Amino acid sequence: MNKILIMYSWFVFVMTFWMPDIPHIMRFRGWLLGLAMNRKGKNFQVSNAAIIRGLENLSVGNDVYCASGVVILAARDIRIDDEVMVAFHSVIIDGNHRSQAGSYRFGRSIRKPVRIGRGTWIGANCTICPGVSIGSNVAIAANSAVVEDLPSDVTAGGVPARVIKDNSEFNFSDYEEVIYSR
Repeated sequence: MNKILIMYSWFVFVMTFWMPDIPHIMRFRGWLLGLAMNRKGKNFQVSNAAIIRGLENLSVGNDVYCASGVVILAARDIRIDDEVMVAFHSVIIDGNHRSQAGSYRFGRSIRKPVRIGRGTWIGANCTICPGVSIGSNVAIAANSAVVEDLPSDVTAGGVPARVIKDNSEFNFSDYEEVIYSR
C-alpha cells in the first residue's frame, strides 16, 4: 500500500506541476492528495512544486497552505492544524537517521510524531525536525531549524530555533491608526 501511495503522490505532482499556482488549482491539488491522506480539512492548498510523501501518515486541518518547494515526509505521523502557512522551501519531516558503526548510511531510523498548532506561520527555508510540537499562533522566522517544542503565541527563530518574542500581548487596535492613516 505504501508504494502505491508514493506512486499516487508522484502522479499528482507530475500531472499538475504544469498548472499555474492560482487558488482553484492549488485547492484541486490539495483535494487530489487528500483522497489518500489520513485526514484533510477544507481548502487545503498545495503549490505546484511541493513534494508530499507519506499521505497515509499526514493529517491537515482547514485552510492549510503549502508554498512552492515545500517538502513534507510523513513516515510516522504529522498533524498540521487549521490555518497553517508553510512558506517556500521549508521541510517538515518526522524521521531521522542514527549513526551505526561510524556511519549514518545504514543506521536505524528514528521516527517521532510532529504537531503544528493552529494559525502557525512557518517562514521560508525552515526545517521542522522529528518529535517537535509547535503551539498555536507561532511565527517561525525564515531559515530556522525547529528541534525542540515551541509554546503557543510566540515568534521563534534561529538554528536551533529559540523564542524571540511573546505574541500574546500584541493588540492590533494599537496599530489601527497608523495602518489606516496612510
